[in-house]
Amino acid sequence: MKITGKTKVVGLMGYPLSHTISPSIHTAAFSWLGLNWVYLPFEVQPKYLKEAIFGLKPLGIAGVNITIPHKVEALAYMDGLSPEAELIGAINTIVVKEDGLFGDNTDGKGFIRSLKETGFSASKKRVALIGAGGAGKAIGISLAREGADTLYIFDANKERKESLISYIKDRFDTLVLEMKDPSVIMDIDLLVNATPCGMKEDDPLPIDTDIIPAGLLVYDIIYNPQKTRLLENAERKGAKILSGLAMLVYQAALSFSAWTDIMPPTDVMMDAAKSELVKIQ
Repeated sequence: MKITGKTKVVGLMGYPLSHTISPSIHTAAFSWLGLNWVYLPFEVQPKYLKEAIFGLKPLGIAGVNITIPHKVEALAYMDGLSPEAELIGAINTIVVKEDGLFGDNTDGKGFIRSLKETGFSASKKRVALIGAGGAGKAIGISLAREGADTLYIFDANKERKESLISYIKDRFDTLVLEMKDPSVIMDIDLLVNATPCGMKEDDPLPIDTDIIPAGLLVYDIIYNPQKTRLLENAERKGAKILSGLAMLVYQAALSFSAWTDIMPPTDVMMDAAKSELVKIQ
């Protein structure tokens, strides 16, 4: 595409960002739709987050995605929030409007849509969730809202874990419990890893995969690599597996729509995501 004075700019704020494939996903959709927009990575250290966010409007940037580790802190700098962002207490999308900065969260909707695309409904299901950070919180709340019967939650950060458990208990009918014993995964329908553990080859496994039963759906929201050690081991145990690539694309499409008022072609975005992963792996 040709950059001009009329090119609209959006992007991604996070730290680090060397692994991201989001620019390729959005660029493919902009190109397919013939939009004069560009999506750029903005690697922002936590100590500079406030200044970076407040610089969006003066720079004429139309919006950004927010990723690790900024999803919760960025909420404090918004002038308005979507019902989704208010409910989850974290944002992954900022839309720059005339009257200020508007925060949204498309993670939960993207996650649920990716599940439904496989034919899985969370309603009345038993789920174990590892990770209660920004993405984990969005996923946990979305599962409860979809009518999950039981939700076991684990996070190494005790305060974060207890906060999410209490939050869901106060708002939903789902039975939510601390996952004290990993063996509960032998009697559940869905296991979700919502931590970054697995992005690096030498990362420890988020759970003992020897106890994963055949037939369990194991979902790792990491998309690079597409098949983490958790998923590889789970597949060897006869489990069904799902990477975070679909969630990435579906949440990206919702962010794209929030900025442009156009719903992009998710098949084009998915093809771009897969092509980019082949290049960098």
